[in-house]
Amino acid sequence: MAPDGLLDRAALRHLVFPDHDELEELNRIVHPEVNRLRDRLIADAIGRGEKIVVCDVPLLFEKKMADEFTRIVLVDAPRPLRLERLMRDRGLDETEALDMIAAQMPAELKRARAEYVIDNTGTLTDLEAKVAHVWTELEREADTLASTVTI
Repeated sequence: MAPDGLLDRAALRHLVFPDHDELEELNRIVHPEVNRLRDRLIADAIGRGEKIVVCDVPLLFEKKMADEFTRIVLVDAPRPLRLERLMRDRGLDETEALDMIAAQMPAELKRARAEYVIDNTGTLTDLEAKVAHVWTELEREADTLASTVTI
């Protein structure tokens, strides 16, 4: 725990990412509750009549959850750029960032399984335009399907 009583994410990363068994133990603790919360929120959205529900699932493929979703949108960038961003944006050292990347399925395999792949190598403005385009496509699909689409 951090001095403020909240979870010390950096300390937790140091414990679990270098040790596969520790990471799996953490996942066994956290994921069932995350799944229950996600399922409840999806049910609530469907109850409100939402046509599209977006779920951000970092380990979607690794946890074999892809079949639970109607469409998969992958936002991806080359590994060196992801490494740079993890270090810059999250303040990770190179080893921590590499451990996080190593815990994930290779991007090429994820790309092959996604219905939409958004390339995130440009500016934030570029990314927003690409996301807007995919969103329009998803809305069109949801209207055609006349049911809720979970992505």
